[in-house]
Amino acid sequence: SSSSFLIHTSPPNGNNETLPSIEITSPQDGQRVPVGELTIEGTSSDDAESNCQIYADVNDMTPMQNATASGQGGVNDYSNWTFTYTPEYQVITEGANELTGKISCFDAGLTPVSKYNSVNITGLPSPDTFAAPVPIPSTTS
Repeated sequence: SSSSFLIHTSPPNGNNETLPSIEITSPQDGQRVPVGELTIEGTSSDDAESNCQIYADVNDMTPMQNATASGQGGVNDYSNWTFTYTPEYQVITEGANELTGKISCFDAGLTPVSKYNSVNITGLPSPDTFAAPVPIPSTTS
């Protein structure tokens, strides 16, 4: 019957039926970071009760990696999450890096619903780049 194809919608601020959400909160879009290992942080609509998983990647490199839940609800609470880019997967390289977080929720019997959030950061060659800028000598006499 066609009832299996009904799409359930709910008003804003509705409960269970809302789409998942995810956001990378650190680093911020456009930020410059040293090349090498980097830990990113984010938030999502997940909590300890919902059946969701968070993944992360850099520059669309597959497979996406499992992020770590850091919400107060324990190991299944991805309301806050972290992921560290390491040599075992991929570190931040010099130049442009696109960091992507993905949430996939697997509610009973439904096709997984996924959302993505990306930030673009620039990898800088070494932490020395973060030294305070040298004042430009004044040209006025």
